[in-house]
Amino acid sequence: MCFGIQTESGQITFEYLLITAAFFSFMLMLLGPLEKALDTAIFSVDALAAESFGRELNSASKSLSLLGEGSAKKAESKVLTNWHIFNDQSGLVIEISSEKLGITKKFNTGIHANFTEMHIAKKVSLTISKEKGGLMIYADADAPELQ
Repeated sequence: MCFGIQTESGQITFEYLLITAAFFSFMLMLLGPLEKALDTAIFSVDALAAESFGRELNSASKSLSLLGEGSAKKAESKVLTNWHIFNDQSGLVIEISSEKLGITKKFNTGIHANFTEMHIAKKVSLTISKEKGGLMIYADADAPELQ
């Protein structure tokens, strides 16, 4: 009789282990799709932030056209992935990319300014200033003293 009780107790423990193993196996199967969904959400939020940053730079450049020589405005980026900011024939372009997803998205700002190409992987402030009849854009570390 004592052996029968111990066997049943062992059987319950074994069944509990099987159920626990099945649960964790199921959770591991969901991990891949959940990670991809998270990466997609991060990329989407970053795309909205890049578009907003481009609009902010465009608005700053338009308001500087009304101000005098030496005027400047700042804009701050909120980077979650990788940004590449460069000039092409259409003007200043913000390109965001996600290595995990293997996708990129470009935003044309419509700003024609002197700018040194940069790659951004963290928060950065840019200063846009009116100099010598044109617009200059600097990273804060490279910006001249503002008046």
